[in-house]
Amino acid sequence: MTKRITVLLLVVFMVMLAACRSEGAEQSPVPSASEPPASGSPIDGEPSDTPGTTPEESPVVTGPDYIFADINDNFFEKEYSLEGANEKITGELYIAVPEITISEYQENADMINEYFENMKEKYREGFEYELTLVAEDEELYGHSANRFMDLSFSTEYNKDGIVSFMITVVSYQGGAHDNIAIMSETFDLSNGTRITADNLFTVSEEEYTTRIKQYILAEMDKNVEKGDAMYFDNYHELLDATYDKEAFVLTEDSLHVYFQVYDLAPFAAGLIQFDIPYEYLKDILNPQYGLIE
Repeated sequence: MTKRITVLLLVVFMVMLAACRSEGAEQSPVPSASEPPASGSPIDGEPSDTPGTTPEESPVVTGPDYIFADINDNFFEKEYSLEGANEKITGELYIAVPEITISEYQENADMINEYFENMKEKYREGFEYELTLVAEDEELYGHSANRFMDLSFSTEYNKDGIVSFMITVVSYQGGAHDNIAIMSETFDLSNGTRITADNLFTVSEEEYTTRIKQYILAEMDKNVEKGDAMYFDNYHELLDATYDKEAFVLTEDSLHVYFQVYDLAPFAAGLIQFDIPYEYLKDILNPQYGLIE
């Protein structure tokens, strides 16, 4: 019975928090299967300056007239209490995913909103299923019978139909500390597609990966020299082993690249993240996304 429950639990959490890479590291959860497609051909056209004039004065040139989406929380929140064999099983769940409103591309935004709604439901179902398993077999888990999960997002970029989200999942399933995993989603609302690393750059995967890793490694070496880092001793090798080309979000002036807890450093070091300026990448960035002006 215990073996069967363990297998079922592992299957459920494949869509929530991926298995640890090393020393218990988590990888990004796997999103819903009904997800928007990766972007194909870039979208032509960038915003242009809109000139204006004032009477008897020289023309005044204003900045681009950008389009911004409204981003709101689509959330679910609930406290649970189940009777276990030996004690009461409690759970706290909070899930907030983006809900996008943009009149220019609302049909595409609705498709992406549905994707996030499915993600919310998968995490809710998985959390509730785990509570049921704990209630049925408390000895399977040990530690505390209390569980919680918090899934929240931050909007890192929102301009001209391009939106980029960082999603953080914090959970407790018994043990010495919380589990933390992060993932990200970047979309082109003008055509309803996901922007992947291959779309973002105009060169081969090998070339842009080499450029990104060179920057990250140089930053890590600097941090070690200054004594500001808690990386594992073999962080050079771990960078190659754990780098995920899709682990990025767009920001206003840089490509934000992140690693999971335990990828490059102990848990106490927290999330390891790097901001790579667009200026450093400008010769290989796809100009259609307007990141370099």
